[in-house]
Amino acid sequence: KNRSTTFMAVLNYAIMDMSGNWLWRISNYAALQVRNYTADTTNPYVVTNGFSFDMNTGSLNLTFNQAIQSSLVQPSYLTLSNTMLYYNLTSPDTDLSNDQYVNLTLSMADVNYLKIAGLCTSTSNCNIALRKGAATNFVFLTNNDTQLIPVYNFTLDYT
Repeated sequence: KNRSTTFMAVLNYAIMDMSGNWLWRISNYAALQVRNYTADTTNPYVVTNGFSFDMNTGSLNLTFNQAIQSSLVQPSYLTLSNTMLYYNLTSPDTDLSNDQYVNLTLSMADVNYLKIAGLCTSTSNCNIALRKGAATNFVFLTNNDTQLIPVYNFTLDYT
């Protein structure tokens, strides 16, 4: 997060120089503090073709431009929509990995509402909007703008 909290430790045989010499181990106790630190100022966003949705399983997948902290995804800031209808997700389960891929499993209430409302029945009527605060990255920056992303991969409901 900042210079005072950023250190490097190295395991034996982690790095070899051009002459074949191994870098000596740097233990956690002797970790080196970073000299120069540049804070992350790039806000996360969903990449092109980064939204997929499976109506059979209620699995919604988002691919971000950078690693984010999945546990900090705010479902109430995620809205599924077509041009006429908008639905804020309630309480999907989120995987707890910290990378650029976020996998959400919608609640049964969310899936049932989408089926009844006829929302997200095809690629032509399924978009997701991420409003400011929907996701944070490791340094807790928020999205500045609302993004409306069309579904790229879609699996129709056969249940």
